[in-house]
Amino acid sequence: MAFKTHQTVKLLVQNEVLVEKWQELVGELDLQSTQMVQWRNAFNNRTITTHDLFTEILIEWKFKQGKDGTIETLVGVINNVVMCLIFQKS
Repeated sequence: MAFKTHQTVKLLVQNEVLVEKWQELVGELDLQSTQMVQWRNAFNNRTITTHDLFTEILIEWKFKQGKDGTIETLVGVINNVVMCLIFQKS
């Protein structure tokens, strides 16, 4: 099932764990590390918002995944990231 990036981003930015640890999500989505450096710099310099950051991440991921970039796949990755982060805190 396809998904709309804007609607998905609105949900993601509400998750404090993902907002705080967005770099782990990028790693799990298997996106290029050079792109992550650019995003990190822009985010740290406050030249992009959290919403813009997650929008760029999802656009890049959907482009890379093609037809395999479904909401089900994304939810699976997000669940893995969040569970790993929760267990790291305990």
